[in-house]
Amino acid sequence: MRFGAFVLKTLGLSSAERMAPRRVAIASAEDLSAVIEGDDPAGQAILDLDPRLVRMKGAFPLAGGWNPYGAVVLEGPEALRQYYRDFQPHSLADLYMLEPGRQGSEQPPHLLPWISDIAVHRRTSWFYGPASEEAVSLEISRIESLIRSITKHGFRPEKFGHVTGYFLRRSGEFRFVIKGGTHRAAVAAALGAVTLPVTLRPGWVGVVEEDDIATWPLVASGYIGASAARDIFGRYFDLDGFERRVSA
Repeated sequence: MRFGAFVLKTLGLSSAERMAPRRVAIASAEDLSAVIEGDDPAGQAILDLDPRLVRMKGAFPLAGGWNPYGAVVLEGPEALRQYYRDFQPHSLADLYMLEPGRQGSEQPPHLLPWISDIAVHRRTSWFYGPASEEAVSLEISRIESLIRSITKHGFRPEKFGHVTGYFLRRSGEFRFVIKGGTHRAAVAAALGAVTLPVTLRPGWVGVVEEDDIATWPLVASGYIGASAARDIFGRYFDLDGFERRVSA
């Protein structure tokens, strides 16, 4: 389902207030339902989330668990170097800890069954190895720069843009998956942010429902079996990242 455009109710508001996006705290599945099913849908609203409910691609949590970018903050740059060196999944089964041999489980690890990406088999991010020494050094420099900036000035989405993404929902639970701003979000959470402001990814579906699994693009095409797809979806709720942490 796609969110409609957000329309401010301007009656009684100043010009500054009319220009400012609405902020909504999303702390429960009920809050999320109220936003997406109400008469005043989210659109361009800023949604305030607990970082423990936010996932980077690969099902790594921003808080309440372990992720490789936050590890630079909490453990030092060698943690990221070792992670890239020792965790190099070749398939969805490797990345999401699935039993091998299931339909679609040997597909490339960057794919997601609810996103249509059949023809584009390329890697576009560095949330797992292998990575060249140059790529690792660039990632570490990027994260260390963010640590200095956020420590000194705070998290400033009004200057650099909000973290963007979409929701996954099953039964009474939800998770927010980042599509843009992963490094900034991971560093902010590792530095102790208790709330993360996010917006929906423009042009993307707002919420992916587990109950709609039969219509997910890579499931409907037969590219990934429904059983493996459901387990991948579930990993975004159930994994805490430590399962794939490489001990120093």
